[in-house]
Amino acid sequence: MFTEVTAKAVGATIGSSLALIFRPNCTPFVLFQRFLVGVIFGFILAPIVIDYFGWKHTFDYWLASSTLTGALSYYVLNLIFSGTLIDKFLNKKK
Repeated sequence: MFTEVTAKAVGATIGSSLALIFRPNCTPFVLFQRFLVGVIFGFILAPIVIDYFGWKHTFDYWLASSTLTGALSYYVLNLIFSGTLIDKFLNKKK
């Protein structure tokens, strides 16, 4: 249990840090916001990624899944709430 929580926390922090590297021209508040969202989502959604890919519940896979979700969470939220996805969906309906 302790190693699972540690792996999720470390992986989410690493994933959020990786996401910040690829977005250099932001204000400090936006960078903090991205980091915080990545850590929270990386910690919470790591079990979903492990179950989706069918990975074993070992330290390495916990670390990998939380890193992946930490790095991609802000980008997915941006995609969902930016409006471009909604516009593409509504244009296909017409």
